[in-house]
Amino acid sequence: MDAGLSLLLPDFKNLTYDIRRGVTHTTVRIMGDSVKAKKPGFVADVYILRRTREISVSRIDTKDEKTLRLISGFLSRFKLEPI
Repeated sequence: MDAGLSLLLPDFKNLTYDIRRGVTHTTVRIMGDSVKAKKPGFVADVYILRRTREISVSRIDTKDEKTLRLISGFLSRFKLEPI
């Protein structure tokens, strides 16, 4: 997942992610610092419904819809196994 995120988001460095499994949703939080001075770093949250494995909510603090769509599409290809 680390290498895939780095290839997907080349304008960001120090990409980290945190996966938290809840009762109904799995939350994936991705954080990154920008390489460009004008573009801020970001924190994106993607909530995946555990029963259907659909992305139910996704948000990014910088309102960068393009980056959010890339992240959501990337995460939709993964199969997150139950605990």
